[in-house]
Amino acid sequence: MAYFREKPHIMKHTDDALKGDFFMRSQNTAETSAAQRYLKAFLTGLLAAGVIMTGIYMLFAVVAAMTDLPSAFLMGIVFLGIIAAGFFSGYIAARLTGNKGLLTGFVNGLAAAVLFLIISVCLFSSGLSLMLGIKLFLLVFLSACGGIFGVNSKKVRR
Repeated sequence: MAYFREKPHIMKHTDDALKGDFFMRSQNTAETSAAQRYLKAFLTGLLAAGVIMTGIYMLFAVVAAMTDLPSAFLMGIVFLGIIAAGFFSGYIAARLTGNKGLLTGFVNGLAAAVLFLIISVCLFSSGLSLMLGIKLFLLVFLSACGGIFGVNSKKVRR
């Protein structure tokens, strides 16, 4: 009995095995844990994309209100927001999952692009155009690149 007191995880597995559903329970727990980890990373990446894009746009909205900026400069600001949001969305999501950076970044970028498309069409009543397609492609591509960098970046030791 002292052996089980020192190693409580063995006691748990022994009790589960005696019930007859040890393998089923541990597999479901592992699948649920992985699904929760990916969902948390996915939602955190989307939230990061929204926060970064909103922050950059709000900052430059204040600058644009105070000064007279040409429209080409404003288009550059939009691309800067998309670049930053796409890259860091994929980076954060892949960093949280720790594997499959390209896939994680791509899926996260695709979801951010769909969200960006819905917002663009609903709020600005803009139809589908070549420039919107370029922005969406850039968002997905840079999110996938951010995912690759997120997985391959060095881990911080605490």
